[in-house]
Amino acid sequence: KFSPIRWFDNKDAILVTLLEIVGVFGYEDDNTAAKLYSGNVERQNDALTGILNYSKFCASAENAIRYNKDKNYAIVTFDIDKFKSINDQYGMSVGDMILKHIANALKAFFEYDENYARLHSDVFAFYMEYEKRGDIIRAIEKVRRHIANSDLNIDIKTSFGIYLVEDRHVPINLM
Repeated sequence: KFSPIRWFDNKDAILVTLLEIVGVFGYEDDNTAAKLYSGNVERQNDALTGILNYSKFCASAENAIRYNKDKNYAIVTFDIDKFKSINDQYGMSVGDMILKHIANALKAFFEYDENYARLHSDVFAFYMEYEKRGDIIRAIEKVRRHIANSDLNIDIKTSFGIYLVEDRHVPINLM
């Protein structure tokens, strides 16, 4: 019998890991094992936008960067300028629509859903391969255009930061 173990942020990460192990080795009721596993998959996505969350993004980026040593990678983070003001002026429901719009813009831009995530609040990130540094700037401009193409009648301005991966042993959360 397992007792619920929760972190300070109320996530049950240790319990989920134990349930995954039980699912791998078989469970008396296959439907129960499938439900436990699918519940874990849902926890890997941001509840509001449906795209990857912080921890799943870090795992995905780390996997790609560490095991594709012949490729250059950049991690790009961005947030919405004056997002608190948008929430204050238009309401949190409009703020939520903007966050969902950005998630949809990222989905439209990227071929794989493992490349991008909502890290927290109004902060998003993506990682990408590049050959020349100009590839990164072109990608950011395309993402920006996808975000700006909104039916919300609000000018969504974003600020981007770029991290060029040089030392693949640095943890993703520090990159």
